[in-house]
Amino acid sequence: MQDTSREHVAMIEEEFIQLVVQRGKAGAEEYGEFAYMKNNTLDMMFEELADIVNYCRFTYIKLRLFKEVVDNALSAHSTRTDVGGDHS
Repeated sequence: MQDTSREHVAMIEEEFIQLVVQRGKAGAEEYGEFAYMKNNTLDMMFEELADIVNYCRFTYIKLRLFKEVVDNALSAHSTRTDVGGDHS
């Protein structure tokens, strides 16, 4: 069972925030601290949104394939395991 406690969720949220900060710093080091001021960030966002949609599509496919593997393994396990009756 997954840990969905407030503390665990807060830890994951903090992990995400740190990733955002890290990516911002890396971008500033690579392109310059205020390079974004010269860019058309709206057009950049349109491109990023298209990328995100593709990542979602790819992840959906991967998760569905993974689910098939898990379902097949569970099905194979349940057909091999005796779940009823006393054999003493």
